Amino acid sequence: MDRSLYKYSFSRENTPDWTCPTCKKGILRIIDDSFKNVETRDSLRNRDHPEWDPSCVEYIYSCVLRCNNDKCLEIVSSTGVGGADIEGFYNKHGYPDQHWVDYFRPTFFEPPLTIIDIPENCPIEVAEQLQESFRLFFCSPASAANNARASIESLLTVLGVPTHDMKSQRLSLKARLSHLPAEHSEFNTLFDAIRLFGNDGSHPDSKITTDDVMDAYELIEHVLQVLYKPAPKLPTEIVEKMAKKFDVCAKRQV
Repeated sequence: MDRSLYKYSFSRENTPDWTCPTCKKGILRIIDDSFKNVETRDSLRNRDHPEWDPSCVEYIYSCVLRCNNDKCLEIVSSTGVGGADIEGFYNKHGYPDQHWVDYFRPTFFEPPLTIIDIPENCPIEVAEQLQESFRLFFCSPASAANNARASIESLLTVLGVPTHDMKSQRLSLKARLSHLPAEHSEFNTLFDAIRLFGNDGSHPDSKITTDDVMDAYELIEHVLQVLYKPAPKLPTEIVEKMAKKFDVCAKRQV
């Protein structure tokens, strides 16, 4: 996963190489004349402030992108926000200089970008939860975390883990993990890290970031590749980091 594609803002002159969510091969390019940005009402009103400068500008934008794979040509819409910042450059005389540049940050794509590789034979109920997580990734990381956690719940069901106990009482995710088949026990710590992460996303004061969500995506991608593709190396550092961070958060909220 190239995190820079999803973490940083972009300018009209330098758009990220977002992969087409449909063919997974082409790159999405903004269609000429489809990009529109408008300064917000409050931003326009603030221009009268004596300390105003271009850094106070706030935009909303919309655009349409097309896959550059001639065999695909999928259309994707995007909306987001923007502003202005100082960018350094070297002028024609070779001296450092700077100017103001408009930048933009996406909050939504439709269809959503596919941030990690979902194997073709991944169970549909797992894939659907991940797709919904991708849809919410830019606008609400905490909500994306909930769907990432839900994808693990669905995966456990596929792996034969019961959803209810002998008294027909619904089992919590923590309880379900104790029923994980022995052949999948290597995932227990990983699943528990995502459980804690998803629990944090359910709280109104959640501080989950897009980096946290991408950590979870990498763990889920690892599991899916182990189950449905040749297995890569287990990302143990991310497991330990997530378990430590969200276990501390959980204890504070008790």
